[in-house]
Amino acid sequence: MDLGEEAWKEKYDYGKRWLVESYFSAVKRSYGEAVKSRRSDMMVKEAMIKFMLYATVRQIA
Repeated sequence: MDLGEEAWKEKYDYGKRWLVESYFSAVKRSYGEAVKSRRSDMMVKEAMIKFMLYATVRQIA
């Protein structure tokens, strides 16, 4: 069974990467692309805080 191009894209969520890339880009522009923490567990927490803060600011604005 051959799916059409649009049906295939929908089935496999193809073409959605740009959404993620634009979100990452906006977070990095707002809060910088580097993390200050040295420990890997704290690096993850720091990144999560940046993303949560960005999401909160977007909801308010």
